[in-house]
Amino acid sequence: MQPRLRDVETALIRKAVADARGNVAEAARTLGISRATVYRKLWRGRPAGAPD
Repeated sequence: MQPRLRDVETALIRKAVADARGNVAEAARTLGISRATVYRKLWRGRPAGAPD
């Protein structure tokens, strides 16, 4: 079974943030997307009240 595109995308964003030592702005620059997009894509699909 192949991973879904969304899952691959989320994994890449999480890796970029980890590589940037948690600096979301730096990760966003590296990925060529906005900081808001990083947050939106990381938080999508999480149930309300889920721990971060």
